[in-house]
Amino acid sequence: MMELNYEINEKIKPILQQYNIVNISLYLTSDMDLNKNYVPIHFIISNKKLYIINESTNAVSIYESKDIENIKLDYALTIGKLYFEMEKKQTLITYFSKTKWQDMAVLEKYLLRFLKENDVQIDESDVKRLNKSNEHVCPKCKTPYEEGTKICKKCNSNKNMFKRLLTYGMKYNKHLTWIIVLLLVASILGFLGPVMTGQILYNEVLDKNGRFFDQVLLFIIVGLLLKICGVLNEVIYKRMLAKVASSIGFDMKVDVFQSLQKLSLKYFHDKETGDLMGRVVWDVDYVYRYISDNIPYFIKNIIQMVGLILYLFILQPILTLFILLPIPFVSIIFIKARPKMRRFWNQNRNKENKEISMVSDTLEGFRVVKVFSGSKKEVEKFSKLTTDTANSFIRQRHFNILIFPVTQFLIGLSVIVAWGLGGYMVIHDLHHFNYGKLTTFVAGLNMIYMPLEFIINFLFDHTNRAMNCARRIFEVMDGIPDVVESSNPIVLKDCQGEIEFKHVDFSYEAHHPILQDISFKVQPNQTLGIVGKTGVGKSTIVNLLTRLYDVTSGEIFVDGINIKNIQLKSLHQHVSMISQDTYLFKGTILDNILYARPNATLQEVLEAAKIASAHEFIMKLPNGYDTLIGEGEMNLSGGERQRLSIARAVLLNSKIIIFDEATAAMDTKTERMIQEAIHQLQKDKTIIMIAHRLSTLKDADNLIIIEDKKIVEEGTMDTLIKNKKQFYSLYKVQKEAMKHIGVSEE
Repeated sequence: MMELNYEINEKIKPILQQYNIVNISLYLTSDMDLNKNYVPIHFIISNKKLYIINESTNAVSIYESKDIENIKLDYALTIGKLYFEMEKKQTLITYFSKTKWQDMAVLEKYLLRFLKENDVQIDESDVKRLNKSNEHVCPKCKTPYEEGTKICKKCNSNKNMFKRLLTYGMKYNKHLTWIIVLLLVASILGFLGPVMTGQILYNEVLDKNGRFFDQVLLFIIVGLLLKICGVLNEVIYKRMLAKVASSIGFDMKVDVFQSLQKLSLKYFHDKETGDLMGRVVWDVDYVYRYISDNIPYFIKNIIQMVGLILYLFILQPILTLFILLPIPFVSIIFIKARPKMRRFWNQNRNKENKEISMVSDTLEGFRVVKVFSGSKKEVEKFSKLTTDTANSFIRQRHFNILIFPVTQFLIGLSVIVAWGLGGYMVIHDLHHFNYGKLTTFVAGLNMIYMPLEFIINFLFDHTNRAMNCARRIFEVMDGIPDVVESSNPIVLKDCQGEIEFKHVDFSYEAHHPILQDISFKVQPNQTLGIVGKTGVGKSTIVNLLTRLYDVTSGEIFVDGINIKNIQLKSLHQHVSMISQDTYLFKGTILDNILYARPNATLQEVLEAAKIASAHEFIMKLPNGYDTLIGEGEMNLSGGERQRLSIARAVLLNSKIIIFDEATAAMDTKTERMIQEAIHQLQKDKTIIMIAHRLSTLKDADNLIIIEDKKIVEEGTMDTLIKNKKQFYSLYKVQKEAMKHIGVSEE
């Protein structure tokens, strides 16, 4: 028996103590209050009472089962509502966002049970769901994680993001050590500049009392040597930095891409293509530029600034204090502006991603756009998006315009004060402050304030942007796949091909079931046909068999082993699927077929192509199997692409083969050829076929008919026709349609 693992929010624990709430039967939260503010609303069933606690106001509502007549959930497009029916009136209890739909569906189930039984006993099947739901909440602040991740935006500070980025640099710690040494040398050489051109030149070379009076040539030689050293140092440093930064960028891109491969299909359905492309390419590139350009320049300038400030303080402490006065004010301005700057950056990034997604969608559906004369409409939509993005950037620029002139004025004011006060001290010979020291002071002042704007931008703009990019990158890396391999998976070595579904339920969203109580068995080497109207869940059944998704409840077995206990790689080696949606990679036809089994021989590829009725058309192409296909290369028809997809599956030589409307894009002649090929495969394969054309299923050993989420009929085609129920209705409609166009089905 699994135990519930409730982690109660620290903020409501005093309330639980106040009301003596100890034995908790159910604990779930919604995320919005009655004003649609994002506030956790806690639902607790304990001691035959329902407690509803508003975390923001600490308000507590207490109900007994007799107080509530009925429960109702209303799922709107983005925001749902929970109602209690009391005294024949509906009372709105809370709102909730889309991310809470599944939790609220579970809550509804047990609240209804609470009304009937005055208490709840959690079903075994829901214990894991409730614990898993609890795992998706930050243990520190109880804020829900970003969907599909374990990242809490509330707790994930820039500091933590920066620490994670540093772990990528640790692989190159020797190079980084040398880079820091070279940066230190560059800072020292930069620091010597104002000292050489100021105090040494005026006080030691040009002054008659100086130690190096009239030795101008020596001064030039020393200055030239320092310049040469600076150039050589910079060349070595930049070459080393380029290598390290590029390696870090490469590592991050590979890690992000590998992480994407591990994620489940649902993750990609929930994300826009442009958003994911942005994370893999542009976000990593921005982090790369931050590491290669911004961080080194920041470190170099900080070392220089600290060194110069100390030197100037030794030179003239009073004047130094005067010129440093604007720094706290400038810093306060940027600290206050930081949250708004961060919001602007996030908004702009999201709007740019929407533009990328729209371009991607339009290019993918370009044929539809052309056929329906939608070009003008798409241009208008894109113009609206780009205008929105441009306006967002303009608002950001306007905000920056308010900030930077003020800070530049304060910095400029300190320079004027330095010249005025320093000049006065030179004229009146105060504190032994001479012209050489003043020149050094002003040059040093410029070297302090010139990079100050960059340093402030680095801290409050570049770092914010880079950490936001890093956060988006790590969201992918920390993504939690819905389909997880067991800790000790079983490898299927000799698959017999037996398939069994036992009381399988499935839903993409908890409130919207797709399949309910699906049970059937396919013996080895048998063919099962799945029939039903569009959208009843036929393809979902085969997606569950291949573990693209996991069942909500129930079990699926292959050779008597629960597929959740089978190694995913092993399962996919023994179960192949040919769907109506074909995808071919850019490359040769041979490469595309070999994708299923890269170590296959050419003879095996040819045999697979012949079985799929693809060999004949391939040989007619200019370069046969070496013909390049894909974007910008040879275009193939839908039927030709489908046949290559079938050849790829045949080459894999799986024991179980799924045909999901695989012949939908083929003419009658080609379809019959494929049916003959399938008939040959049936000798030693287990076949699952989904087809709208019932003639395709005439040789199936068994048929199941899906309707209203359930199996409503099962049997051979002849038996189902004789029963004259749902299948017979479909059969009759198709037969009449074929007769109407003058075609008879054999």
